[in-house]
Amino acid sequence: MNTFKNEMKRKWKIWGLILLVIIAISLVFGWRLQIPRAPGYNGAVITLRRNACMIDFPDYLLTIYGDGKIIYQGYSSVSVTGIQTGQIPEEEVRNLINEMTKKGYFFYFAGYISGITDQPTVTTSLSINGIRKSF
Repeated sequence: MNTFKNEMKRKWKIWGLILLVIIAISLVFGWRLQIPRAPGYNGAVITLRRNACMIDFPDYLLTIYGDGKIIYQGYSSVSVTGIQTGQIPEEEVRNLINEMTKKGYFFYFAGYISGITDQPTVTTSLSINGIRKSF
């Protein structure tokens, strides 16, 4: 019986060590995740959605595409309602995506909760190269 316990302890120690190594590697290299400069930037999409609550807070959606196209949709309590479009240089979109990934965007929690119930919500998302994060 003692041999069985010793064998189980040894196996748990090995699995614990493997798990510790995996966590260490992900911490060391994971925080430096950079999406490589690749043609995939053209398919990238960044969004910022602000929803109003019961009070008249701005309600809009801003979408930025990898090719630099911007679409603004103002819904209510904004200076401009309706759809507006614009264009920024692709390099600016790449810089924004690189900053978001450098700051660990893909590692943020899926949501943050506040104790205040009557407030607008803000949701952001980043989609690139088949990877999508939204919160």
